[in-house]
Amino acid sequence: GTANNPYFNISFSPDHIYVYQGGVNTSTLSVYAVSPYQDIALSINSSSLITATLNPSVGSPDFNSTATVSVSLNTPPGNYELRAVGYNGYYRYSAILYVTVLESPNVTFYAVGLGSDAQGTVLTVNGASVTYSQLPYTVKAPPGTTITYAWSSPVSGNTGVRYIWQSTSGLASGQSGSFAMPQNGGSVIATYLTQYYLTMKVAPQGAGTVSPGSGWYNAGAQVTINATPSAGYTFYGWSG
Repeated sequence: GTANNPYFNISFSPDHIYVYQGGVNTSTLSVYAVSPYQDIALSINSSSLITATLNPSVGSPDFNSTATVSVSLNTPPGNYELRAVGYNGYYRYSAILYVTVLESPNVTFYAVGLGSDAQGTVLTVNGASVTYSQLPYTVKAPPGTTITYAWSSPVSGNTGVRYIWQSTSGLASGQSGSFAMPQNGGSVIATYLTQYYLTMKVAPQGAGTVSPGSGWYNAGAQVTINATPSAGYTFYGWSG
């Protein structure tokens, strides 16, 4: 909207902008006056959900000021009005900027194959650490926003258990990387493989040798084990 008077007027162009939740957009506030011999101070209302700034906030006509509008992620979608006011020391006139807040898309991160015993950080998204109990983990952001991620591997479980990253599907394909938030959002799914630690020991110590040595093996893998007794000893059997 525009307010006209014998001294000066102000107007937005465009006077209606669209902003995604968590996003930023701009409009231009133009200041015109019959006489340039005056300073016009500008202000614009803000709230905890939508903040706005004007730069410059004071000047001698004619001049333009950039209105920068920032919308928080928890702002409900809908239509809002921001009022800019110009003041020359004697008169105040205002202009309305109409703001439509659009719902931002979501991307949700899932992990397949991780057990509830998974410990520590299993995923990092945009610098935020995510534990197993926080999965699935959802990020909301305006379209085009860069989302960075990294799946942890190995991930420790209970004693003798760990999880190894195998693949990623959906909006991404690597163990770590980045992608632009698509218009309609989507999902990122990591697949993990369970491994168990096989401990190989000889009792009593020195009574022989065993192979292979202790180490991690994939769940379901078949491992051939061998025992060779030392002189004076006879193989008795396996336990465990």
